[in-house]
Amino acid sequence: MKYASQTSVSVEKSKGEIERILARYGAQKFLYGYDQQEAVIMFTMNERHIKFSLPLPSKEDFKLTPSKKYERHPDDIIKA
Repeated sequence: MKYASQTSVSVEKSKGEIERILARYGAQKFLYGYDQQEAVIMFTMNERHIKFSLPLPSKEDFKLTPSKKYERHPDDIIKA
């Protein structure tokens, strides 16, 4: 099953909620981004720059099915 495939919350709604919570505590200047290896959120608070870096799983992590018995087709690795 693809990560978070069963959620009904949109990415935009999740980002908005994160911004509202952080702004409530004084955060400003929000930045989001991602690449193959990580997702990042950055903001300023109390004249400090804060960065959260979240490692993302590699394609190799999805090479096998959840049972670890079978290897997935390359197209299925991307979908997982």
